[in-house]
Amino acid sequence: TTKVCDQENTLAMYTWGKKYLEFYHCDICGCLTHYETIDKSDMGRLAVNARMMPPADVIGAEIKIFDGADTLQYLAE
Repeated sequence: TTKVCDQENTLAMYTWGKKYLEFYHCDICGCLTHYETIDKSDMGRLAVNARMMPPADVIGAEIKIFDGADTLQYLAE
């Protein structure tokens, strides 16, 4: 059975390690929805878990690959 989380305001946030990122997850099912840097300036980063979106909403989206394990710098395109 698939559990559908269609209620509003069900996100919870946590940080860990160096506390550089805020991780957001559904407070009902626990699925990670997105994460973003604590720094909200223009140099901040945001990543969305596209697996949580309808496929039609993802088609044609620009994809940028970056070093998420170390420098957070974009890799060659």
